[in-house]
Amino acid sequence: MRQPGQFEADYVREVTRAHAESCLAALQATGEAAEAEAVLRAAGGWSVLLIAFPTPKDEQADVCLSECEKACLALLGQFSEPIPGLRACAELERRGLGIYGEATVKRALARLKSLGLVANARKKRRGYFLPESSPLFRRLARL
Repeated sequence: MRQPGQFEADYVREVTRAHAESCLAALQATGEAAEAEAVLRAAGGWSVLLIAFPTPKDEQADVCLSECEKACLALLGQFSEPIPGLRACAELERRGLGIYGEATVKRALARLKSLGLVANARKKRRGYFLPESSPLFRRLARL
C-alpha cells in the first residue's frame, strides 16, 4: 500500500535523478578535465544544490552515497553556518530527514569531507558546512 505523499516523493526522486544523469552526460561531452564546481539555486520553496567534482581515483566505479550521507547533504544545504556532528544528528531527526546514531552521522560527514563535498570549520563556529553555503557563494549565486 502506498504511503501518503509517496507518489510525490517518487516523482521528485526521478526528476532529480534524470537531471543528474543529463548533467553528467553533458559534462562528459565537453571533453574537459574534471574540476570541482557547485551551483546553488532557490525558487518557489525549492532549493537545488548541484555539485560536480572529479571522481576520486580509488572510486572510479560508481560513487555511491549512503542514505545518511544524502540526508546530511540535504541538512547542510539548509544551514548557512557550520553545524557540529552532534547537532547534525539531532537536526536530521527533528527535520524528519532520518534517524541515525551519532557515530553514523559523524562517519557520514567525515566521508563527505574526504570526497570534498563538505568542509569542516575548526575555529570559532566549529562544524561541517557546504562550501557553497558561505556568504560569498550565496551572494554570487544571486548574480
